[in-house]
Amino acid sequence: MDTDELVLIILLGAANLVLGFGLAITLARKLSKLVDHPIGIRRSFLLIVGMYFLECLAFPAGMATQIFTVGLAFAWGIVLGGWLRQQSPIPSLLFALQMALYTCLPTIIFGIFVPIAWALTGNSLLSVEAGINFGIPDWIPWPLGSVAGFATALVLGTVLLKSVITVGEVSSILHIAQRQGPDQHAVA
Repeated sequence: MDTDELVLIILLGAANLVLGFGLAITLARKLSKLVDHPIGIRRSFLLIVGMYFLECLAFPAGMATQIFTVGLAFAWGIVLGGWLRQQSPIPSLLFALQMALYTCLPTIIFGIFVPIAWALTGNSLLSVEAGINFGIPDWIPWPLGSVAGFATALVLGTVLLKSVITVGEVSSILHIAQRQGPDQHAVA
């Protein structure tokens, strides 16, 4: 393993840890204030870090296809909808959006660090030939066939898709809970 690759792995890991744990504290405070039954900041923090850990495992498991991270978006929508079903819609949907963006951090960090590392090794970010050397299939046209285009499409696609799925599910669960009234809830 080259020194460049080792440094990239260390930087990716450090950025994931710092951002993952740092933002989990903020989100845990918001969650513990948002729900009626206080679950405590510590428990909220552990739940949110657990979600992030699963996202960090799902990203490499899908080998940048995002199949597992998008699948987790469906799970997070149901989980967040269950937690927030008795809350007012606007703060709940804003929190769901923040959580959707938070769970995209492994992809965002990858999309930032990998092109930087690729460029630092002297390779072109906008060349299709360099993209093929990187591992992007040759049938993908420019600009998506370049490393910069691939990383941008990966990050934007993941953020948009996961946000729509997670917030959409939370919105649906909140709507169903409001229609059923405060005594009955379909989602536990």
